[in-house]
Amino acid sequence: MLEAEFSGIHPFGPERFLCVLLYVEQRRRFLPVWVSPIDGTRLAGRFEGWHPRRPHAVDALADIVRREGAEKVSILSVHEGVYIASVQLGSGESIDLRPSDAFALAVEERLDIEVSEDVVAAAGVWCSSADALTYLDLDIPELDGAGAEAEAPSDDDGSFAELMRHLGVEEEDLSGADDAGGTDVTDGEE
Repeated sequence: MLEAEFSGIHPFGPERFLCVLLYVEQRRRFLPVWVSPIDGTRLAGRFEGWHPRRPHAVDALADIVRREGAEKVSILSVHEGVYIASVQLGSGESIDLRPSDAFALAVEERLDIEVSEDVVAAAGVWCSSADALTYLDLDIPELDGAGAEAEAPSDDDGSFAELMRHLGVEEEDLSGADDAGGTDVTDGEE
């Protein structure tokens, strides 16, 4: 298992779908986890210190986890974009969770997040320091020396910009400007 850092919730594409980004420093990869608008908004609020007036299910779970002495949440696997997460309790038992609930629990209880190496290999995205700063407003250390060449994907592996285009995100989408002259697409035709 690899340690991951919560790197925020980012809206992507013209639809502004919400994506939780985890950064796995050991592999210099971002792990994008798409969440629903409701879960993403709640998680962003919790990350900023918001608490609901009445407890949500994750708050009740946090009480149980606090009593059981949990230390971490884990992203165990991914299949066709669906992530499997869990929280490990002090008793050795684990509870299966949706990733958004696992992240909320990690934020609320200050739990470590770990990710399976297989998940990082399957779904992790390499991003240069310059692209992370430009597109995500995240400052990650620049690789230097021979490690930079070994870690950076070759041109055959594609680039971050190509990945973003594959996800339906163009640079103009990230600028925040409205596209008043855009085209509507229906059934795959313009």
